Amino acid sequence: MSTQSNEDNPRTLDLTADPSTVFYIHPFDTTAQSFVSEKFEGQNYLEVFHDNRCNDMVRGWILKSLGSVIAKSVFFFKTAVEMWNNLEERYGQTTSTQLFAIQEEIAVIHQENDNVAEFFAKIKVLWDELDKVCPLPTCQCNKCTCNLTSKFLKILQESKVDAISYEAQR
Repeated sequence: MSTQSNEDNPRTLDLTADPSTVFYIHPFDTTAQSFVSEKFEGQNYLEVFHDNRCNDMVRGWILKSLGSVIAKSVFFFKTAVEMWNNLEERYGQTTSTQLFAIQEEIAVIHQENDNVAEFFAKIKVLWDELDKVCPLPTCQCNKCTCNLTSKFLKILQESKVDAISYEAQR
């Protein structure tokens, strides 16, 4: 087998990408092993990161965490970054349907037979999802004297207390 680099002969596989070599790392191989012999300390960037094994490992992690249809849709990206960016572009957006569904769950949640701690935990999960999907606006001027953010947080807190109080009266 030729050990020529890919730059000299584009038809030659990198040893870590050639399944017939002992150096081959399949994307689904274990992640518990260290595949980088030298830690990156800010020098020798090309030597340390020329190795594609790390990229292959991260690609494997991503592929293993996806359903089969979604995994097939990103399988042929060459880098983990390309995969991740594509997934982020497709699934990282919040839709009005998601927002409505969370708001509806909050509106209809009842304590029923749950104790207070269990009910609070359930509603807090929904509030946290809502905060993630639809975060409150914050002042970006860096010279804010109006305390906009603290006012929004106070209104939000009061609405949460009102929701719990309403449920307690039912």
